[in-house]
Amino acid sequence: MTPRPTPFDRIFGEIADQRFAAIRDSVAADGVDARSRDRFVLDREAAALLRELVGEDGDVEALEAMVAFVHAAYLFWLDGRALVWLERPSLDRLLDEPEGPRDGRAAQRAYYLQVPAQRVWAEARSEAPPEPLDGCFVLPDLPEIAVVAVFGFRADREGFTVVGAAGPRVQSLARADGSRLFAPRFAGGAGAGLHSLAGSEELLELAYRVDAALGPNGAVMGTQRLSVL
Repeated sequence: MTPRPTPFDRIFGEIADQRFAAIRDSVAADGVDARSRDRFVLDREAAALLRELVGEDGDVEALEAMVAFVHAAYLFWLDGRALVWLERPSLDRLLDEPEGPRDGRAAQRAYYLQVPAQRVWAEARSEAPPEPLDGCFVLPDLPEIAVVAVFGFRADREGFTVVGAAGPRVQSLARADGSRLFAPRFAGGAGAGLHSLAGSEELLELAYRVDAALGPNGAVMGTQRLSVL
């Protein structure tokens, strides 16, 4: 098995190096720390790219989602386009443990974590059906982790849903209803071997478990398969 095309590939394709290099050079000339989203969005090259992607008529919610996605994609590109992908057995082992690995440290470079297709679900939008998680950008917001997750990404859908979360790893995380973390929240999910994310804390817990499994050196540039034994 090999990784699937990512949302980064679809949105930026062959223009990534040209447009992101222009942003890199622009923020460097202005002495701006582009790892700050608030500073990034004020850069003229970044603003121009966002206008192209959202359009003049885009609503506030769409703009906020695109800002989060483009900023995460830029950091992913800047740090060497590190792609970490999990096959299903490793995903299951990582999520079926009560607490998961706790060694390691927060991400040292931005990377995109791609999970097996149609295996992890969440209600990414209020009052909308659950959507599958394609993956998430994991950002080096030391000592904590920030993620920008992509749900509902598929070939026959033009758009996708973006969800951001950031914060420390919650100690002794538990669901209010007593079900185990990552257990499916819809009928038939357990028999199909599916997982669910119940809120942003479980999304972050997924990222923290993967980051710990990567070890102290974190993700590497390029593509790597993460095996969880």
